[in-house]
Amino acid sequence: MSIAYHISDLLHTNDCVIVPDFGGFILNRQSSKHYKDQNVIKPPYKSVTFNRNIKLNDGLLTNRLMSKYGIAYDEANQRITNYSKKLTLDLLNNKLVFI
Repeated sequence: MSIAYHISDLLHTNDCVIVPDFGGFILNRQSSKHYKDQNVIKPPYKSVTFNRNIKLNDGLLTNRLMSKYGIAYDEANQRITNYSKKLTLDLLNNKLVFI
């Protein structure tokens, strides 16, 4: 499975997932809303924002890779570093990035 899958999966149980040296994905919970004039109820939902200033490794993604693949800390960090470099390079080359 890709690192993008693990980022997405971790956002189901965590409010923030950091990709070291790239940025952090932050989960924002929104309450339900009732629009009386339209007779509509909007259910609660979650939105994800990205903050490129959050770059320090908190270990969450690293620990996920270690436990899922049975790899050492250094190898998990290297995979994340490679992923981060690829994302950065793709964005610098004006490519779309899907996570």
